[in-house]
Amino acid sequence: MTSTRLMPYLIALCAMGCGAEGPPATPAPTLYAVTGKVLNSEGEPYPGGMIQLISVENAEWTTMGQIKEDGSFTLQTMHDGRMVDGAIAGEHSVTIIPLMGDQTQTDVPEPIVLKESVSVDATESNSLEVRLP
Repeated sequence: MTSTRLMPYLIALCAMGCGAEGPPATPAPTLYAVTGKVLNSEGEPYPGGMIQLISVENAEWTTMGQIKEDGSFTLQTMHDGRMVDGAIAGEHSVTIIPLMGDQTQTDVPEPIVLKESVSVDATESNSLEVRLP
């Protein structure tokens, strides 16, 4: 076959492989930038681990952030299999997931579920301070 005769087949193969796989993406919620700091009970930075916020109104969206050594974090929300910067507005429950520590450690630290919720405002940026009991 000549290259001109192959062209329709190549175009058809490209068209089949270029579309999105699976069902159409769900619409993304409006997300608002959230940064903050986790402090221990003495008011010092809580180093390491993860922070998770769960919307009180809509637990469908998972919002998490890695806590850095200085206690700071930036939140991201899982959407269509990828992390997107920000969180949905509203009240959120807060869970801190401590670092595992030594990989040979047999005692896995329990997540810390805070009694007080935090609020993400529908503004350009939010800054949260989370204090552990």
